[in-house]
Amino acid sequence: MSSPTAVLVGVVLIQVGMSCLLVYNITENLKPCTALALLIPSTVVVVHTPIVFLCISIVGIYVVVILRIVRQHSTMHIAGRGTAGSVAAMKRRTRTLGIIIVLSLVGNMPRSLLSFFSLCVGPTTSVLKAFTFCNYLLVLNPLLDPLTYVFCIKEFRDRLKLFFAKHQNSVQPVAAVSACVRP
Repeated sequence: MSSPTAVLVGVVLIQVGMSCLLVYNITENLKPCTALALLIPSTVVVVHTPIVFLCISIVGIYVVVILRIVRQHSTMHIAGRGTAGSVAAMKRRTRTLGIIIVLSLVGNMPRSLLSFFSLCVGPTTSVLKAFTFCNYLLVLNPLLDPLTYVFCIKEFRDRLKLFFAKHQNSVQPVAAVSACVRP
């Protein structure tokens, strides 16, 4: 599943499927990426089914990664090579992966699940409004991912703390400033 050939085949299949969907939308005079166009049964099958599969796969892969981190840490600890710093690093990695998993799920799953729900009830007004909101949630993951990774860099966190500490200490009460000015 993670071999370069499998990844290449997956990317090509997704691109071909999305290209076919785009051609279909254009020939049917549908506006691509609108809520109504994305709730067509063929779109649900071509777009949302792979998204659900990919989300489940991503969560599965991250769970395996987290379990490997924990297992590696416990083996190091048993061998006597584990330190308090390695425990803290493991917690940070696990927390970061957890945040990434939650952002991915919150951004992608509601839209896909709502599209399957719309197959049952049809594209009602409330479903279309909910789908529009889910489109906004879709932007959440790429918007917050860079911040998640930047906050993993220790130098960035230290400089950010220094920046806020510097600005916090530079503000003095008026009474303290006037006491310093008086002779």
